[in-house]
Amino acid sequence: DAADWLGIRPDPIREPKREYAKPKPQLSSLSDAHRAWLLSRGITDETMQAFGLKSKAEFIAFPSTLDGEVVRVKYRTKDKRFSQEKDCVHCLFGWQAIDPKARSVALVEGELDAMALHQYGMPTLSVPDGGGRKQGHWIETEYERLSRFDTIFLVLDDDEAGHAARDEIVERLGEERCRLVQLPAKDANDCLMAKVTKDVMRSCFRQAQSLDPEELKRPSDFYAQLRNEFFGQPDRDVGFGPPLPSVRAQLRFRHGEL
Repeated sequence: DAADWLGIRPDPIREPKREYAKPKPQLSSLSDAHRAWLLSRGITDETMQAFGLKSKAEFIAFPSTLDGEVVRVKYRTKDKRFSQEKDCVHCLFGWQAIDPKARSVALVEGELDAMALHQYGMPTLSVPDGGGRKQGHWIETEYERLSRFDTIFLVLDDDEAGHAARDEIVERLGEERCRLVQLPAKDANDCLMAKVTKDVMRSCFRQAQSLDPEELKRPSDFYAQLRNEFFGQPDRDVGFGPPLPSVRAQLRFRHGEL
Protein backbone atom coordinates (compact mmCIF):
# COMPACT_ATOMS: atom_id res chain seq x y z
CA ASP A 1 0.00 0.00 0.00
CA ALA A 2 2.84 2.39 0.82
CA ALA A 3 4.49 1.65 -2.53
CA ASP A 4 1.21 2.27 -4.38
CA TRP A 5 0.66 5.55 -2.56
CA LEU A 6 4.15 6.71 -3.46
CA GLY A 7 3.83 5.47 -7.01
CA ILE A 8 6.83 3.22 -6.62
CA ARG A 9 6.92 -0.28 -8.03
CA PRO A 10 10.55 -1.45 -8.14
CA ASP A 11 11.32 -4.70 -9.89
CA PRO A 12 11.67 -7.49 -7.32
CA ILE A 13 15.18 -8.71 -6.67
CA ARG A 14 15.49 -12.28 -7.81
CA GLU A 15 18.50 -14.52 -7.61
CA PRO A 16 19.54 -16.09 -10.90
CA LYS A 17 17.66 -19.32 -11.45
CA ARG A 18 20.02 -22.21 -10.94
CA GLU A 19 20.24 -24.86 -13.60
CA TYR A 20 20.24 -28.46 -12.41
CA ALA A 21 21.35 -31.57 -14.20
CA LYS A 22 18.82 -34.28 -14.95
CA PRO A 23 20.00 -37.67 -13.75
CA LYS A 24 20.35 -40.43 -16.32
CA PRO A 25 21.20 -43.38 -14.09
CA GLN A 26 21.48 -46.91 -15.38
CA LEU A 27 19.24 -48.60 -12.83
CA SER A 28 17.90 -52.13 -12.68
CA SER A 29 15.14 -53.80 -10.75
CA LEU A 30 15.73 -54.20 -7.05
CA SER A 31 18.02 -57.20 -6.59
CA ASP A 32 17.13 -60.17 -4.39
CA ALA A 33 20.05 -59.35 -2.06
CA HIS A 34 18.90 -55.76 -1.61
CA ARG A 35 15.29 -56.84 -1.15
CA ALA A 36 16.31 -59.35 1.53
CA TRP A 37 18.31 -56.71 3.40
CA LEU A 38 15.43 -54.23 3.30
CA LEU A 39 13.05 -56.91 4.55
CA SER A 40 15.46 -57.52 7.45
CA ARG A 41 15.08 -53.81 8.27
CA GLY A 42 11.30 -54.20 8.39
CA ILE A 43 10.61 -52.56 5.01
CA THR A 44 7.83 -54.38 3.14
CA ASP A 45 7.63 -55.13 -0.58
CA GLU A 46 4.68 -52.73 -0.87
CA THR A 47 6.77 -49.90 0.58
CA MET A 48 9.73 -50.67 -1.69
CA GLN A 49 7.38 -50.44 -4.66
CA ALA A 50 5.66 -47.28 -3.41
CA PHE A 51 9.02 -45.48 -3.14
CA GLY A 52 10.32 -46.91 -6.42
CA LEU A 53 13.54 -48.46 -5.11
CA LYS A 54 16.05 -49.80 -7.64
CA SER A 55 19.51 -51.34 -7.70
CA LYS A 56 22.80 -50.26 -9.24
CA ALA A 57 25.61 -52.78 -8.72
CA GLU A 58 26.13 -53.05 -4.94
CA PHE A 59 24.11 -49.87 -4.29
CA ILE A 60 20.43 -49.49 -3.45
CA ALA A 61 19.04 -46.55 -5.44
CA PHE A 62 16.56 -44.13 -3.83
CA PRO A 63 15.03 -42.00 -6.60
CA SER A 64 13.37 -38.67 -5.82
CA THR A 65 10.42 -38.04 -8.11
CA LEU A 66 8.69 -34.73 -8.85
CA ASP A 67 5.68 -34.57 -11.18
CA GLY A 68 6.37 -38.11 -12.33
CA GLU A 69 9.99 -37.40 -13.30
CA VAL A 70 13.10 -38.66 -11.50
CA VAL A 71 15.08 -35.55 -10.58
CA ARG A 72 17.56 -36.90 -8.04
CA VAL A 73 18.99 -40.30 -7.12
CA LYS A 74 20.80 -41.19 -3.91
CA TYR A 75 22.67 -44.45 -3.38
CA ARG A 76 23.71 -46.46 -0.34
CA THR A 77 25.17 -49.85 0.40
CA LYS A 78 24.24 -52.10 3.27
CA ASP A 79 27.43 -51.02 5.09
CA LYS A 80 26.48 -47.31 4.90
CA ARG A 81 28.50 -46.09 1.93
CA PHE A 82 26.65 -43.23 0.25
CA SER A 83 26.79 -41.42 -3.06
CA GLN A 84 24.43 -39.48 -5.34
CA GLU A 85 24.03 -38.20 -8.86
CA LYS A 86 25.92 -34.93 -9.31
CA ASP A 87 24.42 -31.45 -9.76
CA CYS A 88 20.83 -32.63 -9.30
CA VAL A 89 18.07 -30.53 -7.78
CA HIS A 90 18.04 -30.51 -3.98
CA CYS A 91 14.65 -31.94 -3.08
CA LEU A 92 12.98 -34.15 -0.53
CA PHE A 93 12.75 -37.91 -0.98
CA GLY A 94 9.33 -39.56 -0.87
CA TRP A 95 6.91 -37.33 -2.79
CA GLN A 96 5.91 -40.29 -4.93
CA ALA A 97 4.39 -41.98 -1.84
CA ILE A 98 2.54 -38.91 -0.47
CA ASP A 99 -1.25 -38.79 -0.74
CA PRO A 100 -2.19 -35.54 -2.56
CA LYS A 101 -4.90 -35.00 0.07
CA ALA A 102 -2.48 -35.18 3.02
CA ARG A 103 -2.34 -32.01 5.09
CA SER A 104 0.36 -33.06 7.55
CA VAL A 105 3.80 -34.48 6.88
CA ALA A 106 6.84 -35.66 8.84
CA LEU A 107 10.43 -34.73 7.95
CA VAL A 108 13.19 -37.23 8.78
CA GLU A 109 16.91 -37.54 8.10
CA GLY A 110 17.04 -40.85 6.23
CA GLU A 111 15.32 -42.73 3.45
CA LEU A 112 14.76 -45.84 5.58
CA ASP A 113 13.14 -43.70 8.27
CA ALA A 114 10.81 -42.14 5.70
CA MET A 115 9.72 -45.60 4.55
CA ALA A 116 9.32 -46.81 8.13
CA LEU A 117 6.98 -43.94 9.07
CA HIS A 118 5.11 -44.51 5.82
CA GLN A 119 4.35 -48.02 7.07
CA TYR A 120 3.11 -46.55 10.34
CA GLY A 121 0.63 -44.53 8.27
CA MET A 122 2.37 -41.15 8.43
CA PRO A 123 3.12 -39.22 5.20
CA THR A 124 6.87 -38.67 5.41
CA LEU A 125 9.69 -37.04 3.46
CA SER A 126 13.44 -37.35 3.95
CA VAL A 127 15.79 -34.36 3.77
CA PRO A 128 18.48 -34.84 1.13
CA ASP A 129 21.68 -34.39 3.15
CA GLY A 130 20.79 -35.35 6.70
CA GLY A 131 21.09 -32.96 9.62
CA GLY A 132 23.24 -29.89 10.06
CA ARG A 133 22.97 -26.41 8.64
CA LYS A 134 22.49 -27.50 5.05
CA GLN A 135 18.77 -27.04 4.77
CA GLY A 136 18.58 -23.79 2.81
CA HIS A 137 19.18 -25.31 -0.60
CA TRP A 138 16.29 -27.79 -0.43
CA ILE A 139 13.92 -25.44 1.42
CA GLU A 140 14.16 -22.97 -1.46
CA THR A 141 13.23 -25.77 -3.87
CA GLU A 142 10.46 -27.28 -1.77
CA TYR A 143 8.95 -24.22 -0.07
CA GLU A 144 5.89 -23.96 -2.30
CA ARG A 145 5.22 -27.71 -2.31
CA LEU A 146 5.38 -27.76 1.49
CA SER A 147 3.02 -24.79 1.81
CA ARG A 148 -0.03 -27.07 1.48
CA PHE A 149 0.71 -28.78 4.80
CA ASP A 150 -0.90 -27.36 7.92
CA THR A 151 1.39 -29.31 10.25
CA ILE A 152 5.01 -30.37 9.76
CA PHE A 153 6.36 -32.93 12.23
CA LEU A 154 10.13 -32.81 12.71
CA VAL A 155 11.49 -36.27 13.55
CA LEU A 156 15.20 -35.48 13.62
CA ASP A 157 18.12 -36.98 15.50
CA ASP A 158 18.64 -35.72 19.04
CA ASP A 159 22.22 -34.55 18.45
CA GLU A 160 24.04 -31.35 17.49
CA ALA A 161 23.47 -31.84 13.77
CA GLY A 162 19.79 -32.66 14.29
CA HIS A 163 19.30 -29.58 16.47
CA ALA A 164 20.98 -27.35 13.87
CA ALA A 165 18.73 -28.76 11.15
CA ARG A 166 15.65 -28.33 13.34
CA ASP A 167 16.41 -24.68 14.11
CA GLU A 168 16.89 -23.74 10.47
CA ILE A 169 13.84 -25.68 9.26
CA VAL A 170 11.64 -24.07 11.92
CA GLU A 171 12.92 -20.60 11.09
CA ARG A 172 12.32 -21.04 7.36
CA LEU A 173 9.04 -23.01 7.37
CA GLY A 174 7.37 -21.27 10.33
CA GLU A 175 7.27 -22.23 13.98
CA GLU A 176 3.48 -21.98 14.04
CA ARG A 177 3.10 -25.20 12.04
CA CYS A 178 6.20 -27.16 13.13
CA ARG A 179 6.00 -29.82 15.85
CA LEU A 180 8.88 -31.70 17.49
CA VAL A 181 8.40 -35.46 17.82
CA GLN A 182 10.28 -37.64 20.32
CA LEU A 183 10.35 -41.33 19.35
CA PRO A 184 10.87 -44.24 21.78
CA ALA A 185 13.97 -45.34 19.80
CA LYS A 186 16.80 -43.52 17.99
CA ASP A 187 14.90 -43.22 14.72
CA ALA A 188 11.82 -44.48 12.91
CA ASN A 189 13.51 -47.50 11.34
CA ASP A 190 14.80 -48.59 14.75
CA CYS A 191 11.21 -48.32 16.04
CA LEU A 192 10.03 -50.50 13.17
CA MET A 193 12.70 -53.13 13.85
CA ALA A 194 11.89 -53.05 17.57
CA LYS A 195 8.24 -53.69 16.66
CA VAL A 196 6.97 -50.53 18.33
CA THR A 197 3.22 -50.56 17.77
CA LYS A 198 1.24 -48.11 15.68
CA ASP A 199 -0.63 -46.96 18.79
CA VAL A 200 2.64 -46.00 20.50
CA MET A 201 3.86 -44.15 17.40
CA ARG A 202 0.54 -42.30 17.03
CA SER A 203 0.83 -41.30 20.68
CA CYS A 204 4.28 -39.81 20.00
CA PHE A 205 2.83 -37.65 17.23
CA ARG A 206 -0.17 -36.63 19.34
CA GLN A 207 2.22 -35.50 22.07
CA ALA A 208 4.51 -33.64 19.66
CA GLN A 209 5.72 -30.37 21.15
CA SER A 210 4.81 -27.08 19.57
CA LEU A 211 7.21 -24.16 19.63
CA ASP A 212 4.80 -21.84 21.39
CA PRO A 213 6.05 -19.56 24.20
CA GLU A 214 6.22 -21.23 27.62
CA GLU A 215 3.44 -18.98 28.88
CA LEU A 216 1.02 -20.36 26.27
CA LYS A 217 -0.54 -23.59 27.55
CA ARG A 218 -2.90 -26.16 26.10
CA PRO A 219 -6.02 -27.19 28.09
CA SER A 220 -4.61 -30.71 28.42
CA ASP A 221 -1.65 -29.28 30.39
CA PHE A 222 -4.06 -28.59 33.28
CA TYR A 223 -5.86 -31.93 33.26
CA ALA A 224 -4.07 -33.46 36.26
CA GLN A 225 -4.40 -30.25 38.30
CA LEU A 226 -8.13 -29.98 37.61
CA ARG A 227 -8.77 -33.65 38.29
CA ASN A 228 -7.00 -33.40 41.65
CA GLU A 229 -9.01 -30.28 42.48
CA PHE A 230 -12.30 -32.14 41.95
CA PHE A 231 -11.49 -35.69 43.00
CA GLY A 232 -8.41 -35.46 45.22
CA GLN A 233 -4.90 -36.72 44.69
CA PRO A 234 -4.63 -40.12 42.96
CA ASP A 235 -2.96 -41.62 46.05
CA ARG A 236 -5.30 -40.22 48.69
CA ASP A 237 -8.90 -39.08 49.10
CA VAL A 238 -9.88 -35.56 50.02
CA GLY A 239 -12.85 -35.04 52.36
CA PHE A 240 -15.64 -37.61 52.40
CA GLY A 241 -18.31 -38.95 50.07
CA PRO A 242 -22.07 -39.29 50.38
CA PRO A 243 -23.63 -42.57 51.58
CA LEU A 244 -24.72 -43.42 48.05
CA PRO A 245 -22.53 -46.06 46.37
CA SER A 246 -23.49 -44.94 42.86
CA VAL A 247 -21.88 -41.49 43.25
CA ARG A 248 -19.49 -41.97 46.16
CA ALA A 249 -16.44 -42.14 43.86
CA GLN A 250 -17.47 -39.09 41.82
CA LEU A 251 -18.69 -36.71 44.52
CA ARG A 252 -16.50 -35.61 47.44
CA PHE A 253 -17.15 -33.08 50.19
CA ARG A 254 -13.95 -31.34 51.27
CA HIS A 255 -13.36 -29.72 54.65
CA GLY A 256 -15.24 -26.46 54.92
CA GLU A 257 -17.59 -27.28 52.05
CA LEU A 258 -21.31 -28.05 52.13
